[in-house]
Amino acid sequence: MRLLILLSLLISSITLNQVIPISPDIKLIELYRVEIEDGISINGLAFSSSNQSLAIMLGESTIRDNKVVFLDIENKAQIAQIQIDSQATAIAYSSDGSLFVIGTSLGVVKIYDTSHYNEIQDFKVGGDVINSLAISEDNKLLAVTFGNPMQGAERESIFTLIELETGDEIISYPHEPDLYGAGVAFDPKTANVFFAVNDVLNGEKSIWEIINYKEPTKIISEPALSFTYNLLAESGNIFSIIGKQVIKLVFDSESETYTPDLDFDVFEGDITGFALHPSLSFMAIAYRIRTLTPEGIPTSNGSGAICLYDFGQQMTCLDIPESAITTLAFSPDGTLLASGGADGTVRLWGIPAGE
Repeated sequence: MRLLILLSLLISSITLNQVIPISPDIKLIELYRVEIEDGISINGLAFSSSNQSLAIMLGESTIRDNKVVFLDIENKAQIAQIQIDSQATAIAYSSDGSLFVIGTSLGVVKIYDTSHYNEIQDFKVGGDVINSLAISEDNKLLAVTFGNPMQGAERESIFTLIELETGDEIISYPHEPDLYGAGVAFDPKTANVFFAVNDVLNGEKSIWEIINYKEPTKIISEPALSFTYNLLAESGNIFSIIGKQVIKLVFDSESETYTPDLDFDVFEGDITGFALHPSLSFMAIAYRIRTLTPEGIPTSNGSGAICLYDFGQQMTCLDIPESAITTLAFSPDGTLLASGGADGTVRLWGIPAGE
């Protein structure tokens, strides 16, 4: 009962896009867990801007599992689901919460009105797997990266920037053998959209490409780095995980370049996801911990962990023995963290507010 009251207070205190101050003694309190689909991995999570619902993208299994489920956070009840005719591989809400976008394994983008989760339109943006999506703050542009990191292929494109309303291409990064996109984000502060490009055959090659979306013919290539796991953008900062190292770059408006600000090592293990707290003061990283049966055979799901870091120091780390953690998402107000597991379970964690 105490946890339900805490959850109700957290949600009722929310103003749209307001980040609530958190306690200096940061810790995670498990509010509840919901089994979405037994044995079907959770491959993506996204909060609505109102903090009231959570979109859950299921992993590939059978045709009936090709869907995205929407959870009412306070009532712990499914409020909608979207069934699609291919595998959902990327999801994103618009910043105002009015639109929801799904990217598929067939290179198709599907756009939905969140008032009733009705499909508005869909269009094909490429022939490859869409692995990340981002919507500009004004809902006019959609950025997409393509590719399956498990296999090399000559792709139609690695990155595409399109008009959200029409699906018309503005600019794209040309295809190259064995390269794939590895994350994309808009940064309204700098009017830049940037994305990572990885070489599937050479894990030491990674390039961040930066495009000013007000001048979409202007492309800036950042220096080559080691293999990028993923990246996030906020307020002129780029955050990325490279191996077990977190890198932060800060935009210099005078030189119009991103310069290193800090880097630090994190817990050794198989990193499966990370999320940046909206206060920009700390981040959460998800892990898969490989375990063996008594016969020495690797288990299918393993176990997992969630660790919080304040950009240099580990703040807390929770073991999740039931399943590997596959994805994470903070609520826009910063009081909730959602985690998805390889066992099909979503856990909702509360982060106590400060004074």
